[in-house]
Amino acid sequence: MPEFINHHSALILLGLLLGTLCFVGWVKRNNRKVLIVVAAVGLVFALIFLSATDGRSAVSSVAEFDSVIGSGEPVVVQFYSDT
Repeated sequence: MPEFINHHSALILLGLLLGTLCFVGWVKRNNRKVLIVVAAVGLVFALIFLSATDGRSAVSSVAEFDSVIGSGEPVVVQFYSDT
């Protein structure tokens, strides 16, 4: 249940924020500075989303993982899931 709340809360918060930015952009549509800020914030959010959901792995098999772990060098292991 916490995974459901965390994931969906983030989506709801993002939707509210995007809706607020669109509303402000619509109300202030004659002000170019506001439109530029709204577009920049939207672009930053899109770039953060794309960089956070890479999904690529540095190792392709369990055997390669075991050899990297057993190499004697410091290793950072990061587990990631989109859900």
